[in-house]
Amino acid sequence: TVVIQRQPGRYATRALLLREYVRVFYELARAKGREAETKWYREGQAEFLAGHDWDGRTLRMGIVPQVAPENLPGEALAEARKEEFDIGAYIDGTTQSRALSCALYGYVAAGDGGKPLPGFDKFEPKMAGGVKAAPLFWQCFGKKPPEHAQLFVKWLESAQLPFVPIAGDWEGLAQGRIRGGGKG
Repeated sequence: TVVIQRQPGRYATRALLLREYVRVFYELARAKGREAETKWYREGQAEFLAGHDWDGRTLRMGIVPQVAPENLPGEALAEARKEEFDIGAYIDGTTQSRALSCALYGYVAAGDGGKPLPGFDKFEPKMAGGVKAAPLFWQCFGKKPPEHAQLFVKWLESAQLPFVPIAGDWEGLAQGRIRGGGKG
């Protein structure tokens, strides 16, 4: 049994449904019920893929939406710019953040000009098996943590929401088109 509460707005309700569909699909089809060793990958995957545009006919998932009720990319960038930011602590699961989980998954899945980073094809299938992320991450993607941190921040700077609403119900329809309204 699944119970989903309507969210404040069409986009937020669809995003919640998409997140839960991704989680269920991943658990059943990919992970076969194995518990994740590192939560950021599965949670980040669900959050990242819930980023979407919907024009009534075409659903585009796994994108930085044009507008969304919460600014996860902005939150992640603010966290990543802090002096004490340690990308290794997020990758090994020592530190957790919903915004950074989404951003880390987005970075490995689309951080090479919209394509997965080289090594993602080796990383992703093994993550489904419930392995520890950190050793596998460094093995598949190479580079030392400081270098990845710089590349991650650079990617995050390019993956920000074009519009951040302050009130109302807004959603992206297609590239360059948004719909919504609110009092303000």
